[in-house]
Amino acid sequence: ARLRPGPPKGTSGAPEDAPPVRHTTYGGHDFSRALVHRLHEHASTMARPPRLRTFRYVGPLAICFTSATHMREQAFLSQQTGEYCRGQLLQLAIKYEAEIAAYCFMPDHVHVLALSDSQSAQPRTCFERWKQHTGFWHRQDTGRRLWQKGYWDRVLRAEDDVATIMRYIVANPIRSHLVADLRDYTWIGCSRYS
Repeated sequence: ARLRPGPPKGTSGAPEDAPPVRHTTYGGHDFSRALVHRLHEHASTMARPPRLRTFRYVGPLAICFTSATHMREQAFLSQQTGEYCRGQLLQLAIKYEAEIAAYCFMPDHVHVLALSDSQSAQPRTCFERWKQHTGFWHRQDTGRRLWQKGYWDRVLRAEDDVATIMRYIVANPIRSHLVADLRDYTWIGCSRYS
């Protein structure tokens, strides 16, 4: 899919004068240290980051979303919560013309990589509606909030390697020592194979 260019340099990601890219290995996979640093840095500050007012989150895009649960509650240890949230994510992706290239539900946060190649696709709206739907359901079911307010997103640029980011997302359970083998982790996948 052809991707529209992301935000201008300097608005997110590494600065133009960033040092040369070095690589590191997680779970047998090679990752750019700069990419790993950016994703870790943003994952720790997920509440209402600023958005680019002039950037339209519609059309051919690749966006990586991360959102934490309310008070970092380990909501996704619940099989029922995981199944409901995964089902809603995949259904809403169809409605908003987004492909979920990778998702990972960690116990207290989620990572979602949404791709779109249609001019009318709305991956950001898909993610926001998903949080609304699942948050409402969870409050009805448990009486508690599911999500922290806000979320972090990163629009991928043409030079970003989508496959590397997919591997990074699904390798989260190994890096967090939840499993030794990804085949043993229920809450990872994509819209084509879930």
